[in-house]
Amino acid sequence: MTVRPPSSIPEIVADRACRLGSGPVWHPASKLLYWIDARAGTLYSFDPAAAKSAQVTLGDKVIQIVPFEDGGLLLFTASGELKVYRPHESPKTISRLPWDPRAHIDAAVSDGRGKVYCAMREAGSRSGSLYRVGADGKAEHVVAGIGCVYGLAFDEDIGSLYCCDAVSREILRLTHHADSGAVSGRQMVLQVPGSLGIPRGLAVDSKGFLWVPVWGGSCALRVSPDGREERRVYFTAKLLSGIAFGGTDLRDLYVVSSGAEDRRTNGPGAGALFRLRQGVKGAPTAPAH
Repeated sequence: MTVRPPSSIPEIVADRACRLGSGPVWHPASKLLYWIDARAGTLYSFDPAAAKSAQVTLGDKVIQIVPFEDGGLLLFTASGELKVYRPHESPKTISRLPWDPRAHIDAAVSDGRGKVYCAMREAGSRSGSLYRVGADGKAEHVVAGIGCVYGLAFDEDIGSLYCCDAVSREILRLTHHADSGAVSGRQMVLQVPGSLGIPRGLAVDSKGFLWVPVWGGSCALRVSPDGREERRVYFTAKLLSGIAFGGTDLRDLYVVSSGAEDRRTNGPGAGALFRLRQGVKGAPTAPAH
C-alpha cells in the first residue's frame, strides 16, 4: 500500500455536532448533500453553492435516506414507516415496513431501476438481512446473514453490490442481477485490520475503487476492486461514519463523523461534515423512483 499525500486536505464545511453522523447522500436534482444524526434522528442538508447547512424539519425520526428522483427523499423512519419527503411538504407515508419498528436499518441504496436495497437487523442482533423494497413499499427478503452492514454501494454498471460488515470488518462484493433484482455470491474484497478500526460507510468511484471511512481510525481508505489499499486520507475526527461523492461534477468527497459529545477524545472535528477532492470522480448517484 502506498500512502499518497492528499490532493486536498479535508475541510469542515458544516459542523452540526453530530453524535452519530450517518447516511450521507448527494441529491443530483436538488444539488444538496443530505445526512442524518442517527442518534437524534435529525436530517440535515448542505448547499455547496451557498456554503450553508440547514436542519430539515420533518416531525419524524429518520434512520436512513435515499434520494428520490423528483428532488425529494425516501425516508426510513424509526416508527417503521417508509415515507417520501419533498421540499416544503410534509412527509407522506408509502407503507409500514414488515419488521418490528425496533429493528435497525443500517444502510440503504437505490439501484436506479425502481428498487431500494436496505440492510435490516433485528434489535439486539449482530447479523442482518438484505431486503429489496419496491415503489409500492413492499419488502422482499434477498440475502440473510450479512452482519452489521453500515454501508451499501453499487458500482457504476450496478453489476456488483458492495457492503461493509462492522462485525467481521469485511468489505464484501455481491453479484447483482439487474434484470431480476436478485443478488448472489459473496466475495471478500478486504478485511480492515482490527488495529485500524471498523469500516462504517462505503462509496464507489468511477474507476471502480472503493472508499471506506474507518470508525476509530481517523481515516478513509481507497481500495482497489482486488482488495489493495491504494490510499489513506486522515481527518481531524476519530469516528468517521459515512461517505458519499457529490458536487455537480461528482468530484467532491463528503465524509460525516460522530462523537461530538466528547471532542477531547474523538478529535476537534468530531461530529462535523468534511469535504475534500482527491482527483477522482464518483460513480453516479441512482435516485429511487
